[in-house]
Amino acid sequence: MKILVPYDSSGPKAHRLLWPVSAMSGIEFTLCHRVTEDLVKDIDILFFNRMLSGVHIQKVLDWREQYGFSIVVDFDDHWHLGPDHYLYESYQQHRAHEFMEEWIKEADAVFVTHDRLFHEVFPINQKAYVLPNAIPDFDQFLCKKIPSDFTRLFWAGGVTHKRDISLLKNPIKRIHSPAVQFVMAGYVAKNPEWAAMSSAFTNGGRFNHEIIEALKVEDYYYSYAKCDIALIPLIETRFNSFKSNLKVLEAANVAAPVVVSRVHPYLGFPEELVNYVDKQSDWVKHINKLLNGPGQAKYQGEKLREYCREVFNFSKINELRKKIFESLKTRKNESITEHRQPTTLS
Repeated sequence: MKILVPYDSSGPKAHRLLWPVSAMSGIEFTLCHRVTEDLVKDIDILFFNRMLSGVHIQKVLDWREQYGFSIVVDFDDHWHLGPDHYLYESYQQHRAHEFMEEWIKEADAVFVTHDRLFHEVFPINQKAYVLPNAIPDFDQFLCKKIPSDFTRLFWAGGVTHKRDISLLKNPIKRIHSPAVQFVMAGYVAKNPEWAAMSSAFTNGGRFNHEIIEALKVEDYYYSYAKCDIALIPLIETRFNSFKSNLKVLEAANVAAPVVVSRVHPYLGFPEELVNYVDKQSDWVKHINKLLNGPGQAKYQGEKLREYCREVFNFSKINELRKKIFESLKTRKNESITEHRQPTTLS
């Protein structure tokens, strides 16, 4: 089976495309920056995230008709951005949401990360499948904690989370332990938004802190070697509700306990395994509880890791992904409808 994967070294494309296909046995995959006719002549699957750039939809559909390959499109969040999203105007101007919806309509299969996206896609294309995010069990994801004299309160993300970071600005001023270090990963010095974000997270630089510059996607997870307690703030919006729970999975992979906003996409974890924030004062309450009870914090982190490795198991989810690819390749009417149902954990 031959799979063509348009790829640009972004996080979503790595998690949803590159690492899954690279872990599949018995397949050949080719990475490309732009889809051309020569590249699709001898493939079974064209597999991409959200949409293609540099080529018209109808051209690709014509190639599919001519060469017989299948189109699989993957979505890890919603194609309609909220007006407060920093890319909203650009999406509107370039009609990106319209193109994404057209790809959903034309695809031979649509992969989504959870049941909420499934219910958005299904009215457009019934060939939708829930394939949750999961942490690979190879390469950078095997990294170990780097010992420290401090307990590190860790946040990682991109500039799109500026409003989410603001949720921490006042609560963290009430964390006074000298044994704490604030660690922020993903920093981009050339982006002026990051100055405000890092200031909010470090109390204007007054706290003991470490800022980790953004790493290449092939290395980004190594920053989690400095994650002792993960802080995962998220403002409740419709668009945010369609994100995935990847940040919890990333923290769990290093057995770090999490303090997380009680909003989708993070709902559904067992209450005893995560520390949900319902109001601003909960950030301080949960952080202090974990700082004052290191044994319980360690136990909670380990149990969360066990849970996530079982429920969001990379190999099991990828096995299903491969079966769907194989069903498309053979063009058989094999019934795998049980895998099209929403997952119990959203």
